[in-house]
Amino acid sequence: MMVDADQFKKGMRHLAASVTILTVGFPDGRRYGMTATAVCSVSAEPPILLCCVNRKASSHPHFLEADVFGINVLASEDEELAKRFASTSPPHERFAAGEWQGSESRVPLLRSAAATFLCRKKDAVEMGEHTVFFGEVVDVATRRDGALPLLYGHGRFGEFRHDGQTSPGTPPTKRD
Repeated sequence: MMVDADQFKKGMRHLAASVTILTVGFPDGRRYGMTATAVCSVSAEPPILLCCVNRKASSHPHFLEADVFGINVLASEDEELAKRFASTSPPHERFAAGEWQGSESRVPLLRSAAATFLCRKKDAVEMGEHTVFFGEVVDVATRRDGALPLLYGHGRFGEFRHDGQTSPGTPPTKRD
């Protein structure tokens, strides 16, 4: 017996996750990005991450087209960027905020991110309503100041407090 989608989503609200912005870039200057929490480690040797992109997301076809993608793990102060990239605004408006640097592969990476991963796409598998992208990590950078990650759970953004607790954030806007 399968559970219905609403029951599943209600349970998943209890699974807090780091907030990321997934990005791709192309030689002609096009850049696309979206907010995502469905990102996780697959392997350390070789280093492989996966990320899930809804096939209805406006960025989905661009992630299929790209050979390389970025995973920007947002720092707690990047909540407004998370909301911007979760909106339905055009790609050029999303990148109007934040300090973005282009990697050698032209993938936009966020300077303020707690960590960035540049990944070479190894596989893309359709699963349910999403495509699961597997990427071999070819570069990783972390902030020297030990920035705390932005978290998402129970329909809100939050962050770790120094005592190990989480503090509530504000409800997000519509997700891409």
